[in-house]
Amino acid sequence: MSTTKKHIPETLILGNDSIDSEHDVLFSLFDKIQNALDNSNYMFDFEEIIGELVSYVSFHFKNEEKLMTKLGYPNQLWHKKQHNLMKAHVHGYLYRFKSDKESQKNIAIDINDFIKTWLINHIAKEDMTFANYMK
Repeated sequence: MSTTKKHIPETLILGNDSIDSEHDVLFSLFDKIQNALDNSNYMFDFEEIIGELVSYVSFHFKNEEKLMTKLGYPNQLWHKKQHNLMKAHVHGYLYRFKSDKESQKNIAIDINDFIKTWLINHIAKEDMTFANYMK
């Protein structure tokens, strides 16, 4: 039986409790990012949250890729390449945020927008294709 997901949009639920729960955690981190941006202490909060997001993204991708290997998913290499590109973007944004060479608030907004948009598109296309394969 599927558990209630509080943060992930219903249209992005794949029907695999493990993956859906991990996606829900990622979307909860976006909520934390938005709250940090709305808070006057966003720089401290944001750096901590983006670190948590970077760690959790790696954890989630690793779990998803293990499942693909286990099930013999034929598009695994392409999917993993997409994961690696996203991780590189996130690390680049985190570097920019820590460099103090531009507005940290603008970088924080860019990170939030990029990651959320990327994740929504990735789940809707790549992960949904994988979910259909699992069925």
